[in-house]
Amino acid sequence: MASIQTIPGNSECNTVRSQKKIPRKIRWLVLLLLLGTLVTTPVLGAPGWKFHADNQNTGVYDDGGNRPEGFPLWEFTTAGAIASSPSLVNGVVYVGSNDYNLYAVDASTGRRIWNYTTETNNYVSTGPAVVDGIVYIGGLRTKIYAVDASTGALIWNYTVPAPSTTRSTISSSPAVANGVVYVGSFDNNIYALNAATGTLLWNYTTGNFVFSSPAVVNGIVYVGSCDNKIYSLDATTGAHLWNYTTGSYVVSSPAVANGVVYVGSRDNNIYALNASTGEFLWNFTTGGMVDSSPAVANGVVYVGSYDNNTYALNADTGALIWNYTTGSGVRSSPAIANGVVYVGSNDNNTYALNANTGALIWNYTTGAEVSSSPAVDDGVVYIGSRDKNLYALGSPPITGGGTGYYLVHSNVEGADVYFNDDWYEGKIVNGTLLVETCLTCTPVWTYTVKKCGYFALTQNNTQYPIKDQVIDLYANLTAPKEPLIADFISNTTSGTVPLTVGFTDLSIGGPETWNWSFGDGIYSYVQNPTHGYTVPGIYSVSLHVTNSACFNNTMVKNAYVTVNPAPKPSFQANFTVSPVAGPAPLTVKCTDKSVGNPTTLVYNFGDGTNVTGPNPTHTYRFPGVYTITLSIMKYNTTSYSIMGSTATKQDAITVNSVPVVPLVAKFAASPVTGTAPLKVSFTNQSTGSPTFLNYDFGDGINATGPNAVHTYRFPGVYNVTLSIFRFDSNSGSMLSNASVQKGLIVVNGI
Repeated sequence: MASIQTIPGNSECNTVRSQKKIPRKIRWLVLLLLLGTLVTTPVLGAPGWKFHADNQNTGVYDDGGNRPEGFPLWEFTTAGAIASSPSLVNGVVYVGSNDYNLYAVDASTGRRIWNYTTETNNYVSTGPAVVDGIVYIGGLRTKIYAVDASTGALIWNYTVPAPSTTRSTISSSPAVANGVVYVGSFDNNIYALNAATGTLLWNYTTGNFVFSSPAVVNGIVYVGSCDNKIYSLDATTGAHLWNYTTGSYVVSSPAVANGVVYVGSRDNNIYALNASTGEFLWNFTTGGMVDSSPAVANGVVYVGSYDNNTYALNADTGALIWNYTTGSGVRSSPAIANGVVYVGSNDNNTYALNANTGALIWNYTTGAEVSSSPAVDDGVVYIGSRDKNLYALGSPPITGGGTGYYLVHSNVEGADVYFNDDWYEGKIVNGTLLVETCLTCTPVWTYTVKKCGYFALTQNNTQYPIKDQVIDLYANLTAPKEPLIADFISNTTSGTVPLTVGFTDLSIGGPETWNWSFGDGIYSYVQNPTHGYTVPGIYSVSLHVTNSACFNNTMVKNAYVTVNPAPKPSFQANFTVSPVAGPAPLTVKCTDKSVGNPTTLVYNFGDGTNVTGPNPTHTYRFPGVYTITLSIMKYNTTSYSIMGSTATKQDAITVNSVPVVPLVAKFAASPVTGTAPLKVSFTNQSTGSPTFLNYDFGDGINATGPNAVHTYRFPGVYNVTLSIFRFDSNSGSMLSNASVQKGLIVVNGI
C-alpha cells in the first residue's frame, strides 16, 4: 500500500485572497469596533482511535449530525506521500508519512503539534492506534513504536527479530486491546506485545507476509495473510483457533460484526465467514483484487475493489445493493457516518456517496492517489493523499456575502502580519492593522505577527467575523534576552560499530528549530536526537539553530565521534552457497567460511535434510524458497565447554518450477508389412522428455528404451503400444502417457 505535491482548492477563493485590499479609513474603525460577536469552532471528540475506527474494523464514525460538504478547511503538508490512515483523538489528528515521520496535527487548525522521526527509510504507512495517551505505529523497517500522544516522545520500540530487509516490513496497522498491541509483519508473523513496555507476549507464524491489520473481538484476533488465509487466534495465548483459505493473498483487514467476519482477497472476492468456526457463509465476486477493508453498518457491507468500484452488499446474503464506479482502482477502506460512505480512489479523488443508493453527494480532487482511509468527526472528513498532504474536508463555516474584519493590535511597530502562515496582510501602523477577509473563503484559523529581533507570536484564532463584524486580536512580541548560541553534548563520543549516540541540545537564546548533521549524510530536525552509526569512521557533528526572532547560529565539533570496527569474532559460523537459483532439480554446494576451526559442522538445507561436513552438496528436487542454516561446534580446552555458533541465510535458495511440456507418446515403425520373419525398427517421436519408455509389440514381447528393433516370426496383424513415463518435480508425481497403433504391423505367410 510519492508524488509531486499540488495544492487543490477553490480557484475563486484563491483569487479573492490574492487581490485583497486593506481598508484604513477611521470611520470603518469606529463602526466596526461597535460590532462583534464570537463564533467558536467546534470541539472535536474522539471518534476513530485506530485504523478503520475501532477494534472491530467496522469503519463506522459519528459525524455529530453535521454532514461534511467536501469544502477544504485546511491541508497539512509533509515531505512524503501519505498512505497512512489518520486517527483522531481529543481534537488531534495522528497520521504517518513516507517522510519517516509520525505527525500530531491540530484537528481544528491543521497546525503541527509535534512530529516523531523514525529511522531513515522507515516509512510510516500504518494507521496509528491511540490508547491511554500512547500512539502505536509500525515502521517500514522492522520496528513497532510507542510514542507519547501529548509530546511525541518515544516510550519504547520493539524490533522484529528478523534481518533488516523488506521481509520484516510493518505495513499492518496495530490494534490495542486489554493492554496488548497486536500487529502483523512481513516476516510472516502476528505479534502480541505488552502495550506499556513493548515486551513480546507471543507471536504466531503464518505462511507468508502479513499486510492485514488485525481485528480484536471478544478475546479473539482475526487477521489475513499473504499465504491466502484468514486466521482466528486466541488473543491471550496466540493459539490457532481456525483458518479459512481463499484463492489468493489476503491484504484486506477483516471487519467483524454480528458474529460474522467480512474480508477481501486478491482472488477478487469478498468473503463472509462465521466468526466462531470459520465456516463459509457467502462470497461476492468483483472484477478486480480486493485490498480494501470492508466497513459494516446497518446490515450492509461497503468495500472497494481494483475494478474501480465501491460496492454495497447485503451483510446476510452478499447480494449486490449498489456499486459506484470511480476513475481508477479503490484501495482505500470506506468510512460510514450518518448515512454517507466516504472513500478514496486511485483517481486522486475522495468521494462521498449516499449509503442507501450509492448516488454521488460530492467529490474532492487531490494531487495524487488516495489510498488512505478516511476518519470522520463533527462535520469534517480527514484523509491523506500521496500528494503528501493531509486534508480536512467539511462545510464552509460562514456563508453569505459581505465582508468581515480583523483588527490586529501589537506592542511592536512595523511588525508583519500573516494569516494561516501564507497570507501576507501588511505591517502594524500606530499599533494596529485592520484586515479585510473574504467570508466565502477558507476561514482564518491562525494568525502570526513577526518582526526580526522579536520572537514571533502565533496564536490559534477561535473567532472569525461575519458580515460587517470586527474581531480584535492581540499580539505582544518579546525581544530575546540573550544572543542565540548553538551548543550540544552527547552521551558518548566513541565505541564500536554499531554505535548509538544520544545528542542533547545546550543552545542558549531561545532556539526554535534544530538542524543536526551527523557527518555520515544523515540529518535530524528534533531537539535531542539519537543517531546510530553503522560504518566505522571519524565523524564531525554540527548543530544549526534558528528562532523566530530572525537569529541563527551553528556549532561544529570536528572529529567528534569515533566509530571503531567491531572486533573480529574468535568463533563464528559462516558459509557461502552456489548457485542460489535455478530450475528443479537444483544441486547446490556450500563452502565453509567459519572462523575458529570448528570440529563439527551441520548444514540444515531447509527441506528436511541435514548434512554434516564442511563443504557438502545437496540437490533440491522440488520448487520453493529455502533457508540454509550452518551450525558449528568445538570443544574449548581452556574453559572445558562446548563452543557453538549458527549462521542462517534466509531464503538463500530459489528453486524454480520446470516449464511444463506435455508428455505425449508417439513413435514410427518401418517396415510395417512383409513376410515372416519380419524385422521392424521402432523410432521414438514422443514429446515431454520421457525418462522411461516401454514398447509392447503385440505378440507377447516387450522392450524398453527410446528405439527398438523387433522380429515378428509368425503371420498375423499386430497392435503396437508405446508407454512413456516422467517424474514431475513440480507436483512430485509420476506422469505417463501411451500411444496405441492398432493393426500397425501386418506379417504375411510364406
